[in-house]
Amino acid sequence: MQQNDPSMSVAGLKKMMHIWKSRNITDSTTTKLLELYLGLTAYMNSQKIYPQENFYEIRNSLRFSTTQALIEAMKRSQAFPFVTDPETGAVKAFWSPLYHETNSEIHTEKDNGPASQTFAQTFVPTDNNNINNIYTNSTNERTSFRSSSPEKDSPKDDSGNLSEENFPRQGNSTTDTLPTIAAKEFFHRINTSKEEKAGILIPLIDRFQQQEGIDRPQACRIVVCLVNEKLIPYFTAQVKFRKLNHTGRLAWLANLLKSAHGQNLIAQAIQSHRTKREQEARENCRKQCSELRSFHPVSPHEWSDRESGSRFYDDATEGTVLIPAEAAPRPSEKAVWNVLSHLWNE
Repeated sequence: MQQNDPSMSVAGLKKMMHIWKSRNITDSTTTKLLELYLGLTAYMNSQKIYPQENFYEIRNSLRFSTTQALIEAMKRSQAFPFVTDPETGAVKAFWSPLYHETNSEIHTEKDNGPASQTFAQTFVPTDNNNINNIYTNSTNERTSFRSSSPEKDSPKDDSGNLSEENFPRQGNSTTDTLPTIAAKEFFHRINTSKEEKAGILIPLIDRFQQQEGIDRPQACRIVVCLVNEKLIPYFTAQVKFRKLNHTGRLAWLANLLKSAHGQNLIAQAIQSHRTKREQEARENCRKQCSELRSFHPVSPHEWSDRESGSRFYDDATEGTVLIPAEAAPRPSEKAVWNVLSHLWNE
């Protein structure tokens, strides 16, 4: 991606870092903020902004303890403009002034109009439009409970829920045991009941969203993991479960979720989700880095971004260093670009 202001002076960066220090931002956090400011292009969208769906990956990449800690660090720095939901105030995106003009208009998929822009706000993830639907859709993925076949995603109807046809109450009679069928039927019934879903599943989504500092689709993924990998196997193993009516099963589930064992199952589901997300983030980063570092049109000692044409090289001290478009080809692996003389030093 091309920078808006690739010629920002070193003095300007130093001044900004001194300001951050005066605001009690630690050296380690300053390093992380500089990476964001100078551009983690792998986590930007086509508008050169960091969208909400990438906050989790950014947090993991920069090793912030939580997404909230990431947002608070940028809030203290006051260097990153934010896009917020005009109704809820939730942070939807942010950007580096080096890559995106602060006064430019940003449109969101939700309202197709310009979103409000402000500096750092308290991050409160929310999605009021989907609050009663655990199968919310995100930009890059759809989340749903799986049907009796674990190998492939189950089709969904237009509402985002699994249809009766694709989530049969009887389960898969050829592969599932009777206890497994009963457990799947139980959670299918909860999912199709607005009242039961609001009493059991929605509070879990709200809890995971706030506790983990993630967006609603990711919170839904934890619930999917909890039900499929923890609760259905648990009830499948309980001999008395099949003998109870639906009301008795609901009471059992409610008590289980409040118990120490239920909390342990929830903790396992959360950790499983974290692990999967970290693996996905590492794999995406590996693929993007591999692609970025496979294009050498100017010199074998530097790389170019295929989309923007921007040039860069890696430095052991400075990290990724951008090369001005008018610079001569990098002559060797040891050559360092001098921003003052505009020449290569070897």
